[in-house]
Amino acid sequence: MKKFLLLSSLVISFAQANCITCIKHKCKAGDGNACYQLGLKYENALVNPQINRINNKRACTALTSLYADSNCDNKLYHKADYTKALALYRRAASYGYAKGYLSEAIMHVKGEGVPKNIKKAMSLFYRACESGAQNGCYNYALLKDSGY
Repeated sequence: MKKFLLLSSLVISFAQANCITCIKHKCKAGDGNACYQLGLKYENALVNPQINRINNKRACTALTSLYADSNCDNKLYHKADYTKALALYRRAASYGYAKGYLSEAIMHVKGEGVPKNIKKAMSLFYRACESGAQNGCYNYALLKDSGY
Protein backbone atom coordinates (compact mmCIF):
# COMPACT_ATOMS: atom_id res chain seq x y z
CA MET A 1 0.00 0.00 0.00
CA LYS A 2 2.84 2.39 0.84
CA LYS A 3 4.47 1.75 -2.53
CA PHE A 4 1.15 2.37 -4.28
CA LEU A 5 0.62 5.64 -2.43
CA LEU A 6 4.14 6.81 -3.21
CA LEU A 7 3.84 5.81 -6.87
CA SER A 8 0.44 7.50 -7.09
CA SER A 9 1.88 10.67 -5.61
CA LEU A 10 4.73 10.65 -8.13
CA VAL A 11 2.31 10.23 -11.02
CA ILE A 12 0.10 13.03 -9.69
CA SER A 13 3.13 15.28 -9.15
CA PHE A 14 4.33 14.60 -12.70
CA ALA A 15 0.86 15.32 -14.10
CA GLN A 16 0.67 18.56 -12.11
CA ALA A 17 4.10 19.63 -13.39
CA ASN A 18 3.04 18.94 -16.98
CA CYS A 19 -0.18 20.84 -16.40
CA ILE A 20 1.77 23.85 -15.11
CA THR A 21 4.04 23.68 -18.16
CA CYS A 22 1.03 23.58 -20.50
CA ILE A 23 -0.58 26.52 -18.74
CA LYS A 24 2.67 28.52 -18.96
CA HIS A 25 2.88 27.90 -22.71
CA LYS A 26 -0.75 28.89 -23.24
CA CYS A 27 -0.22 32.06 -21.23
CA LYS A 28 2.84 33.01 -23.28
CA ALA A 29 0.79 32.41 -26.43
CA GLY A 30 -1.76 35.03 -25.35
CA ASP A 31 -4.40 32.96 -23.52
CA GLY A 32 -5.75 35.28 -20.80
CA ASN A 33 -7.50 32.46 -18.96
CA ALA A 34 -4.25 30.48 -18.77
CA CYS A 35 -2.43 33.52 -17.33
CA TYR A 36 -5.20 33.94 -14.77
CA GLN A 37 -5.10 30.24 -13.79
CA LEU A 38 -1.34 30.35 -13.44
CA GLY A 39 -1.59 33.51 -11.34
CA LEU A 40 -4.00 31.71 -9.01
CA LYS A 41 -1.51 28.88 -8.63
CA TYR A 42 1.27 31.30 -7.64
CA GLU A 43 -0.99 33.28 -5.31
CA ASN A 44 -2.14 30.10 -3.59
CA ALA A 45 1.36 28.60 -3.47
CA LEU A 46 0.59 25.65 -5.72
CA VAL A 47 3.67 26.19 -7.86
CA ASN A 48 7.08 25.35 -6.33
CA PRO A 49 5.98 25.32 -2.70
CA GLN A 50 8.75 26.03 -0.23
CA ILE A 51 8.85 23.20 2.26
CA ASN A 52 10.24 23.20 5.77
CA ARG A 53 12.09 20.20 7.08
CA ILE A 54 9.63 17.50 8.14
CA ASN A 55 9.87 14.24 10.05
CA ASN A 56 8.26 11.94 7.50
CA LYS A 57 8.97 13.57 4.18
CA ARG A 58 7.66 10.73 2.01
CA ALA A 59 4.27 10.60 3.68
CA CYS A 60 3.92 14.34 3.78
CA THR A 61 4.93 14.73 0.13
CA ALA A 62 2.41 12.09 -0.92
CA LEU A 63 -0.32 13.76 1.09
CA THR A 64 0.56 17.22 -0.20
CA SER A 65 0.40 16.10 -3.81
CA LEU A 66 -3.15 14.90 -3.17
CA TYR A 67 -4.32 17.80 -1.01
CA ALA A 68 -2.78 21.18 -1.72
CA ASP A 69 -3.87 22.60 1.61
CA SER A 70 -2.36 19.89 3.82
CA ASN A 71 0.19 21.10 6.32
CA CYS A 72 1.77 17.92 7.75
CA ASP A 73 1.10 18.91 11.35
CA ASN A 74 2.13 22.50 10.72
CA LYS A 75 5.64 21.47 9.69
CA LEU A 76 4.96 22.06 6.00
CA TYR A 77 4.12 25.45 4.63
CA HIS A 78 3.61 26.98 1.25
CA LYS A 79 4.78 30.49 0.49
CA ALA A 80 2.71 32.41 -2.00
CA ASP A 81 4.53 34.26 -4.77
CA TYR A 82 2.43 37.41 -5.01
CA THR A 83 4.90 39.11 -7.35
CA LYS A 84 4.49 36.42 -10.01
CA ALA A 85 0.75 36.21 -9.39
CA LEU A 86 0.39 39.97 -9.87
CA ALA A 87 2.39 39.93 -13.10
CA LEU A 88 0.24 37.08 -14.44
CA TYR A 89 -3.01 38.79 -13.49
CA ARG A 90 -1.83 41.92 -15.27
CA ARG A 91 -0.93 39.88 -18.34
CA ALA A 92 -4.36 38.20 -18.27
CA ALA A 93 -5.99 41.63 -18.11
CA SER A 94 -3.85 42.88 -20.99
CA TYR A 95 -5.25 39.99 -23.05
CA GLY A 96 -8.76 41.21 -22.22
CA TYR A 97 -9.48 38.64 -19.51
CA ALA A 98 -11.66 40.39 -16.90
CA LYS A 99 -10.71 38.07 -14.02
CA GLY A 100 -7.18 39.42 -14.31
CA TYR A 101 -8.49 42.85 -13.27
CA LEU A 102 -10.62 41.30 -10.52
CA SER A 103 -7.75 39.34 -9.01
CA GLU A 104 -5.38 42.29 -9.06
CA ALA A 105 -8.07 44.45 -7.46
CA ILE A 106 -8.53 41.93 -4.66
CA MET A 107 -4.78 41.93 -4.04
CA HIS A 108 -4.97 45.72 -3.62
CA VAL A 109 -7.93 45.43 -1.25
CA LYS A 110 -6.14 42.84 0.90
CA GLY A 111 -2.68 44.36 0.58
CA GLU A 112 -1.22 41.05 -0.57
CA GLY A 113 1.93 41.55 -2.61
CA VAL A 114 1.10 45.23 -3.08
CA PRO A 115 0.40 48.08 -0.69
CA LYS A 116 -3.26 48.21 0.34
CA ASN A 117 -4.85 50.72 -2.04
CA ILE A 118 -8.63 50.91 -2.23
CA LYS A 119 -8.61 53.64 -4.92
CA LYS A 120 -6.49 51.44 -7.20
CA ALA A 121 -8.76 48.49 -6.44
CA MET A 122 -11.81 50.57 -7.41
CA SER A 123 -10.21 51.47 -10.71
CA LEU A 124 -9.47 47.81 -11.41
CA PHE A 125 -12.98 46.72 -10.39
CA TYR A 126 -14.34 49.32 -12.81
CA ARG A 127 -12.15 47.95 -15.62
CA ALA A 128 -13.33 44.43 -14.81
CA CYS A 129 -16.92 45.67 -14.95
CA GLU A 130 -16.31 47.28 -18.33
CA SER A 131 -14.85 43.96 -19.50
CA GLY A 132 -18.05 42.15 -18.60
CA ALA A 133 -17.34 40.80 -15.09
CA GLN A 134 -20.42 41.31 -12.91
CA ASN A 135 -18.31 40.84 -9.75
CA GLY A 136 -16.32 43.88 -10.85
CA CYS A 137 -19.49 45.96 -11.12
CA TYR A 138 -20.71 44.78 -7.74
CA ASN A 139 -17.43 45.42 -5.93
CA TYR A 140 -16.99 48.81 -7.59
CA ALA A 141 -20.50 49.87 -6.49
CA LEU A 142 -19.94 48.49 -2.99
CA LEU A 143 -16.74 50.50 -2.53
CA LYS A 144 -18.29 53.62 -4.05
CA ASP A 145 -21.29 53.37 -1.73
CA SER A 146 -18.87 52.98 1.18
CA GLY A 147 -17.42 56.43 0.43
CA TYR A 148 -14.31 55.61 -1.55
